[in-house]
Amino acid sequence: MQKEKYEVHFGEDDFWINGFRFNAVHIMPKIPDEITEVDFYMDTGEEICLLRVRNSLLNKVTFCQGEITYIIIEKTLQFEIKKELKMIAEILKKVKIPHNFKEDISFSI
Repeated sequence: MQKEKYEVHFGEDDFWINGFRFNAVHIMPKIPDEITEVDFYMDTGEEICLLRVRNSLLNKVTFCQGEITYIIIEKTLQFEIKKELKMIAEILKKVKIPHNFKEDISFSI
């Protein structure tokens, strides 16, 4: 059901990284210094999530449950955003996105 509702956000400008399909919600800045935060729809193959990447010194991941799983990655961005997403996708593969959690989950990366 979730795929039916959010599939409309994916299209020709999608890109695939480590088995995840990403579609930028906004135009992506090219230079990490220009990024404060950037949002993506992310298809994990099992569910659609909203991913927010924040340029931050915190180095943490937060999973927020709602109608759609909302993932906030806070880390120092040093590379072009697609390279950053490759590293983030590897982190998310290791973490395994939790399902049916009741409260927000945060942890350091």
